[in-house]
Amino acid sequence: MFTITHFISQQDESVKQSNNNITLHISKQENYWIYEIKRNDQLFIRQEYIPAVSGKQRFKTKKEVEIIGEIVLEKLSNRMNPTITIDDLKTNGITFKEL
Repeated sequence: MFTITHFISQQDESVKQSNNNITLHISKQENYWIYEIKRNDQLFIRQEYIPAVSGKQRFKTKKEVEIIGEIVLEKLSNRMNPTITIDDLKTNGITFKEL
């Protein structure tokens, strides 16, 4: 079961915590967004590029990076493989170029 127990949000950053000490950190870099997943405050995943796509494509909006970060957080919270697929991206309206 996935539950958010803590949420902090500012314009350029947000943090969401699951029920098992896994946190999702969203932050804005120069002109793109990234997410980090931390487990017990230790960096576990740092995602600077849209997963599953060819090339180094960046998340352009906070909304898109939050959607994918929350999917990964939910999968990890449910002890599933956190892999993101092209279908995940398309289903959730993530903008990317198919190369």
